Amino acid sequence: MNPLYQSVLDERPIDQLDVRQVLRVPPHSPLSRALETKDQATVVLALLRAARLPAAEHLVGKPITRVPTLRSLSPPLRSPDDSTLDRRTITRVEPNPRLPTTPAWSRYRLFRVGRTLGEFLLRGGRRGDVRLALRRGWISVEGER
Repeated sequence: MNPLYQSVLDERPIDQLDVRQVLRVPPHSPLSRALETKDQATVVLALLRAARLPAAEHLVGKPITRVPTLRSLSPPLRSPDDSTLDRRTITRVEPNPRLPTTPAWSRYRLFRVGRTLGEFLLRGGRRGDVRLALRRGWISVEGER
């Protein structure tokens, strides 16, 4: 059995040499410097930064899920066609009622006071999101289409 995994199973302190041998870490790399510490959290973070997810998951003992960054939550703008844009302006937005683990939650975050519904749709929102939010009173709009 792999010495790193064996030390985790036996609940012994992780030996620096075992980690370096198992991961084949060059001696003067940033990961090697992070492994000099005995702190497991620092070792796991260094493994994640070095894209060694399986080794980090094994040290933690649980699967590690990746949370999308804020940049990935805002989809790029689609090309606007001014003749079809909805020009009604959002005047009130309630706190996000959606579950944080759903795609609807990230789309709801696109509602902003002062933004038009057309801009909301260009940023990746859906017409069904607008209809539901209006029907349930989560947002208010003013103006004409």
